[in-house]
Amino acid sequence: MKVNALLLALAALFVADVSARAQDNSAALNLIRRECSTCHGPQGISVSPTFPNLAAQTKQYLDAQLKAFRDRSRADPHAQAFMWGMAAQLTDDTIKQMAEFFAQQPPPRGEPPVVSEEMALVKLSRLSVQPVTAAEWAKVCAMGGVKP
Repeated sequence: MKVNALLLALAALFVADVSARAQDNSAALNLIRRECSTCHGPQGISVSPTFPNLAAQTKQYLDAQLKAFRDRSRADPHAQAFMWGMAAQLTDDTIKQMAEFFAQQPPPRGEPPVVSEEMALVKLSRLSVQPVTAAEWAKVCAMGGVKP
């Protein structure tokens, strides 16, 4: 009898945990639908060349970029104008869920899911206020944001 009660209690805890995670994930998805999709499209395919495609980027890269927006260490003009305010209230869990969502999306038609090292360096240099150093480039590659 006690074993059944214990199993029932454990099952209830499991269901509550799964339900809480689903609610957290739905909050991230609602944020994506409500805010991110305006510029980056509902599946992370941008509506304008001003805004980068998020679809098919790596989780590590997206996570790092959202955290850099949140702590204002990414200081290019578009980051300041568009993303600092958006990312200011994001929690680590929300960032993780958003990164997972966009990483699972297919890349835009006609584009490979990853870019060449040379093109990524050019894009990264354009986003940066200062030239990209070899150490910064190595960090981006280590995060999985670029694959040769």
